[in-house]
Amino acid sequence: MAAPATEPIELSHIASNVSSSHVPPSTPTTLAESERGPLERASANLLPPQGAKRFEALDSYPDGGAEAWLQVLGCSACLSVCVGGKGIMQDALSDLGPVTSWIGSIQAASTAALAIPCNRLVAAYGPRKIALIGTFITSAGPLLGSFCSKSFGGLMVTEGLLFGVGQSLIFFPAATLPSLYFLKRRNLATGCTYAGGGIGGAGFSLLSSVLIKRVGIPWTLRVTALVYFAITFPASYFIKARLPRKPLRGGGPAIDWSLFRDPRFVFLFCGGVFALCPLFGQFNSAALGRTISVGRAAHAPKEIDFYPSRIAVPPFFLPLYASALGMSSLSGSLLLAGFNLASAAGRIGFGLGADRYLGSLNSHILCLFVFGVTTFIIWPLATTLTPLVIFAIVNGAVNGGFFSLMPGSVASLFGTATFSVTFGMILSSWAPGYSMGAPIAGYILEAAGGAKAGYGAFRPAIFYSGALAMLSCAMLTIARILESRDLKKRV
Repeated sequence: MAAPATEPIELSHIASNVSSSHVPPSTPTTLAESERGPLERASANLLPPQGAKRFEALDSYPDGGAEAWLQVLGCSACLSVCVGGKGIMQDALSDLGPVTSWIGSIQAASTAALAIPCNRLVAAYGPRKIALIGTFITSAGPLLGSFCSKSFGGLMVTEGLLFGVGQSLIFFPAATLPSLYFLKRRNLATGCTYAGGGIGGAGFSLLSSVLIKRVGIPWTLRVTALVYFAITFPASYFIKARLPRKPLRGGGPAIDWSLFRDPRFVFLFCGGVFALCPLFGQFNSAALGRTISVGRAAHAPKEIDFYPSRIAVPPFFLPLYASALGMSSLSGSLLLAGFNLASAAGRIGFGLGADRYLGSLNSHILCLFVFGVTTFIIWPLATTLTPLVIFAIVNGAVNGGFFSLMPGSVASLFGTATFSVTFGMILSSWAPGYSMGAPIAGYILEAAGGAKAGYGAFRPAIFYSGALAMLSCAMLTIARILESRDLKKRV
């Protein structure tokens, strides 16, 4: 008598068993899918992985409430350290020579390089344990570095490698967890989370610049280590997992190679490779005055070729460009402050807009398009403060939007059932941009004559930045069309 009532459930189980291992039982991912009956959804699961929509990992999402927003707050605090703490001591340690630029490069590249291993650890042991371990390692980096602040080798191990590994263990749980608590407001949640990185960057830059002048480098490192721990330990402790754990061995592949047979993933992956070259930048406000003064001095042309790895497009080029136009160091500081504040606001604003109007991937494409257009049109022609301010605000907003929208774009295309694996693979594509984007721009500027040659020398590097952004935009657009040819659809 009860058989007819259980048939949809049985069919769903059958579909789940014969489908790919990374496609869980049918849970609708879109409003259109939620309107279909269980028989239709089950039959849809019989499609091969390349043509099937990856499903959401959970049956329901809080999409708000105290617990969900507490997770966002904690993850944002974590990112304020593991994103905002990168490279803040690099310029203060420049007396050790040009090789100190590698310290910041290792810190930055470790996030992408360790994304896949961190994903496996989070799946096996949970985000809380991994983030707590990362808290201790991250704090140990500058603390131990304070005892070898005059040794490049010692700082490479402590400030570079140790901090880099620790912040990677914090970053991955914090960057992915909000997507498991929110569905309709997923992009807003991730935007608020990523905004913590911008706030932390501004705060730690100011803190380090003040402390270095008052207590010196060793004690600055010790104080920042304590601040790191005071922020990340309670934030990590309250992180709460929503997915069951998977064994370290036999818990599924760390890399889903079948994704490379999906052209949507391939174009999204390659788009990240090219986007990070112009978008990524390290900034240390403590060094701004020295950088600008060197750029303006006719007898000191070595700033660009001496520290090429510190140059980034456009955050670090803005003060140098302003200096080449004859503007004061204060103007350069204000431009950079405007860029960073707009970046933090853009992470939240684009997240809100993506949830309400455009969708994650559509907003992602818009960010890259506006970045490329403003870089090609406004920046090269800006010879006064007003257009530079407009460029800094607009470009900063879309720069921040790009990073905060990536989790939502991954979830929009592939769901959250295998989100950690998919996002980890996408994040690994950022490694070339983290490590090579800034040096390439620096060498292009040097080849054009350097900052001493005037603002015209910046144009080749500016066009390099804009061209890569537009190339990335084209790749994401192809992924969008492959997902749906209906251009009005929110994706």
